[in-house]
Amino acid sequence: MKVISGGYTKKNSKGIYLSNYDSKFKKVGDPNLIINVENPTYLAIFDQTIISIIKENGKGGIACYEFDNNQKKYTKISELVYDQTPPAYVAVNPEHNLIFDANYHAGSINLYSLSNKGKIELLDQYSNTGKGIKPEQDSSHFHYVNLTPDGRLITCDLGTDEIILFDISKRKLDISEKIKVNLGFGPRHIIFHPNGKYFYCVGELGSSVKVFTYGSEIRELATYPTIPSSFTEYNGTSAIKIAKNGKNLYVANRGFNSIIVFKILNQGATLEEIQNITTGGDFPRDFALNDDENVLLVGNQNSDNGTLYQIKEDGTLKVIQEDIKFHEPTFVQFQK
Repeated sequence: MKVISGGYTKKNSKGIYLSNYDSKFKKVGDPNLIINVENPTYLAIFDQTIISIIKENGKGGIACYEFDNNQKKYTKISELVYDQTPPAYVAVNPEHNLIFDANYHAGSINLYSLSNKGKIELLDQYSNTGKGIKPEQDSSHFHYVNLTPDGRLITCDLGTDEIILFDISKRKLDISEKIKVNLGFGPRHIIFHPNGKYFYCVGELGSSVKVFTYGSEIRELATYPTIPSSFTEYNGTSAIKIAKNGKNLYVANRGFNSIIVFKILNQGATLEEIQNITTGGDFPRDFALNDDENVLLVGNQNSDNGTLYQIKEDGTLKVIQEDIKFHEPTFVQFQK
């Protein structure tokens, strides 16, 4: 087992790194550079392929890297860059050879095809307009895009306080539904319950998570805070993950610098906070559960370090390794 990480390259990072994970002793090793690239802040990984956000000569876009078994290294197969800032999020659907990205600064969603030879081609683009009530909401700011259980695209626009769904059955971005959340919530990321009947949206600007029904009707059920009411300094929630058994939900807080653990009740409809534990560093941007879901690894962007936790039977976390070395991590993922 290994850990692949990406992040900014503003300090000493050179790109995408691989760290070995010893599952017997539950320990993460130091990172080794595997792809030299500027600002790989988010990745989509499948088989031996990495789709990475990139920045190149002042332009932003995505690139496809494949592992060369003969040379024992990753090789860039293709890229698409534009005269704009890099995207904030990228996802892939290998089954249908599709890639999706969300561009925060451009306020746009892109849909791409990915050929069997790794060539990336733009199929369609959607740009949103509008703004919110907070300074960070001066315009549209898409921060997330991925598939729903029934094969639509679901996106978060932090700037306009909207969740937008697209029908992509014709390999085009056709809007099928728009959901407006409360002003200033700043929707950032979404995760679905394994039963497909509920999804959870984390609000970066509202330091909270919302529960929605999913099906013939999408309804907002409740909102849960991710930080104590007594904390009045800056906080921005980041990543959200769910256990495969649907029993626990995890959210990272940047500022309060913690992982909050929720117990999921009523088949997904209700959340109950059971722990809020420090990340042992500053600005936790991303975290990951391993395949066996017995450990959770968080990367702290500003302090260049990470923490590894044991996931206990009730879903709560216990620190088992601190000060793991990372380089400005904004993406971490366990990989076989």
